[in-house]
Amino acid sequence: MARLDKAGLSGARLEETNFASARLSRARLPGADLSGAILLRESLDHADLSRACLAGSFLAEIAFYAAHLRGTNLKNTDLRDAAGRTQLQLNAACGDDSTRASDWLSVRLCN
Repeated sequence: MARLDKAGLSGARLEETNFASARLSRARLPGADLSGAILLRESLDHADLSRACLAGSFLAEIAFYAAHLRGTNLKNTDLRDAAGRTQLQLNAACGDDSTRASDWLSVRLCN
């Protein structure tokens, strides 16, 4: 398991990277491009994902407790299996018609 806790990856280009079972708790990823990445059994607790792109990423068994999602692009992303996501977090992010949050949570459309 890769331990990237508190890693500083601001603006990193990590498209289609396989982060299966990695720990990214408290990682700083503002503006990072994680489009198409595989995030499986991942901890993103307290991570800063502001302005990051997660478009088309595969997210399964992940935790978003207290993650910062201001301006995060969640287009074509399924968040139904993510733990710790809140409507307040999702209000700060955006997605598209294919973004799935849950039956009780929603994501606004990106401009």
